[in-house]
Amino acid sequence: MLGGGSITLFHFRGIRVSVDWSWFIVLFLVIVYMTNFFEGLLGEGGTTPFLFGLLSAIGFFGSILLHEFGHAVVAMRNGIGISGIQLWIF
Repeated sequence: MLGGGSITLFHFRGIRVSVDWSWFIVLFLVIVYMTNFFEGLLGEGGTTPFLFGLLSAIGFFGSILLHEFGHAVVAMRNGIGISGIQLWIF
């Protein structure tokens, strides 16, 4: 996994969607940051701020994935073949 390979999440309309290992680092950092943000906002610790942080991270990465699907759909409409989407840190 740390050798530069990617992990396939799923296939959608013949497009392989995969993530690089670097995304797990970013996912961890976003969850920690958002959990701390919600702890300060709510004035409490525990599972509630963590769940809000987790949901925020899922929403953030979901929006990036939808954005990339938009690129893929436009490319396919213009006759450009798309074999896969690989999400990585940059």
